[in-house]
Amino acid sequence: MNDSGKLSPNGQRAVELFLEQLALLGAVRYLQGITPEFAKWKDSTNALFMKYLPTSPHFIRFSKIQFGVARRRSFSGRGNPSPQTMQAYYERGCDAAEHCLSGTIEDIQRFDVESPARAYSSQSG
Repeated sequence: MNDSGKLSPNGQRAVELFLEQLALLGAVRYLQGITPEFAKWKDSTNALFMKYLPTSPHFIRFSKIQFGVARRRSFSGRGNPSPQTMQAYYERGCDAAEHCLSGTIEDIQRFDVESPARAYSSQSG
């Protein structure tokens, strides 16, 4: 595994930013479900993935995490799930997000990242 000294400046910055999101997840995990703070964290995490690793399997998995939102819809017609059940689904989503972020950080440390500008220009040229 590479240490941060061997990463490109872009890779170092990506690791720092994903580590910040991972640290923030600790606080997000204890929110009572989907809140404005959660939405801000999730939007920021999505933006990081889109900037640094738009085709990463970790991003694909992260974008599919439901955090309990879709679960409520699946209960329609059978009554609403209890708040405890919804919180359990939310916490499982947070666990999955933690695995995605940890895996992303490990992959960046191992393989680095392409410069977003170079990645874009190589696709458009």
